[in-house]
Amino acid sequence: MTAAEKATQNLVETVGLKEFFTSIIDISDKRFEDRYNALEKLINKNSQESKEAVKSALDAQERAVNVAMAASEKAVLKAEIAAEKRFDNFAENYTKALDNISKQVGELREAKSGVSGEATGRKETGITLTNIILILIAAGALIANFFKG
Repeated sequence: MTAAEKATQNLVETVGLKEFFTSIIDISDKRFEDRYNALEKLINKNSQESKEAVKSALDAQERAVNVAMAASEKAVLKAEIAAEKRFDNFAENYTKALDNISKQVGELREAKSGVSGEATGRKETGITLTNIILILIAAGALIANFFKG
């Protein structure tokens, strides 16, 4: 018989079998209770860490959304400014084209009234009409380019 077995037998003979098993059960209960408490602490700690991690992730996501919104607003503002500049350029070019057409029409009137002889007047009128048609085509191209781009 080993030393541990002898000690157990002496303990059983000294305190009695019922007290022996009761003490073993109490020791086991105490050991399981200690394990349970340790696991509960670990779970609570992990739960708290998980809550903190989720909160941190949500805060980071909120900051990222705020940055994206600010960048989006900035891009919209730039697009609006670019569209306004484009419209201003179009209006300026359109005004220049209209002024040029007006000038050509004035020249046509002068040529028609100041020309002596019917053949010369027709030749000048044809050239001026050709110029007006070309200017109208250019104005149409400007308008199409504005709406295209």
